[in-house]
Amino acid sequence: MKTQPKNELTVDNIINLLNEQNYTINQLTSTFVQDPYRFRLKDFINITMIMVNYFFENYTNIKIEIPNSDRLLGSYIAINERMKLKWLKDISYIEFNSLYPNIIIKLWKENKLKFSIYEFGLIYTFLVENKNLILKNPNIKEESKLLLRVIINYLYGASNNLSITNKVVIDNLELVTLYTKETFQQLFENNKDNVAYLDTDQIFLDYVSPEIINNYIKPLGLPYIIKHNIDCMFIEKKRYIMDEFGTLKVRGIQEYRSNYKKEKLRLKKINKIVSIIKNI
Repeated sequence: MKTQPKNELTVDNIINLLNEQNYTINQLTSTFVQDPYRFRLKDFINITMIMVNYFFENYTNIKIEIPNSDRLLGSYIAINERMKLKWLKDISYIEFNSLYPNIIIKLWKENKLKFSIYEFGLIYTFLVENKNLILKNPNIKEESKLLLRVIINYLYGASNNLSITNKVVIDNLELVTLYTKETFQQLFENNKDNVAYLDTDQIFLDYVSPEIINNYIKPLGLPYIIKHNIDCMFIEKKRYIMDEFGTLKVRGIQEYRSNYKKEKLRLKKINKIVSIIKNI
């Protein structure tokens, strides 16, 4: 398909364009549904069209069908009952980088899914493949780093939102989750003495064997990293505690909030002020 470039698709041009936007860190990180200022679907449509119009003279609309929600399958999640509720020492995990975005561009290159705007497919592929270069560039603002991550990660969810007419979406959404589902299921079922927990883009296991890498991970053709010496406890699906090199991460476990926390903080501030005054 022929396109008419307006500006060259480069790392510098992407950074300049992102830096020109006025989104704040609070907007891009807000998870409060009722927050009127949080980044929403309309913002995603706006920034994607800014990009399309900046890099191309015109764009090609492709009519695509969004499947009913009953055709969409969630990610594969599994917990090993034998390893559940045990503190696991020195285990490893395999983590896929930007799993869904990388699957999307892989399927697009294989002509298994389409972008409603073909030109944004070119931009999106560039963003995903050059994400690290863009993020590490000294000229990019912190807000722009967040905006880049939001644009990359928002596409899948936006494509499943039928509340308004979307400008940029993809079809064949079910292929995205199906791409890894069978492989992950086989990995878990065939390695019950090794795999402790598996959720979407992370696999926690006792030992990263060459057989697992060669038979299950490499054939997917997706970027991944491996980390070792992790301590974990898996309580239920989506609920676990992980100690990664002395940094504790808690997922899906509600924290107890003391009624006296604000009073403790107030007294701490008072004591600090008193200490400063005494030392003047």
